[in-house]
Amino acid sequence: MCPTLPDDLIAYRRHVGDRLRSTREGAGLTQQQLAERAGLDKQAVSIIENAHSSPKLDTLWRIARAMGTTVAELVNDS
Repeated sequence: MCPTLPDDLIAYRRHVGDRLRSTREGAGLTQQQLAERAGLDKQAVSIIENAHSSPKLDTLWRIARAMGTTVAELVNDS
């Protein structure tokens, strides 16, 4: 049985996913294009954007670098 996640963690996952999606779309990239640039598969990008999992720091770093931004920009809650 999976442990229940706190509501604020779920909300933060959604926030990060939304930031990733808006940054990706602003860069004119598809999920597939971003995945290829970051050395990931498309499913990994989709999982993060849809808040189904918390990404590892290494994954966020690769994504941020592939889009020419920083991890801080992707996770900032302001």
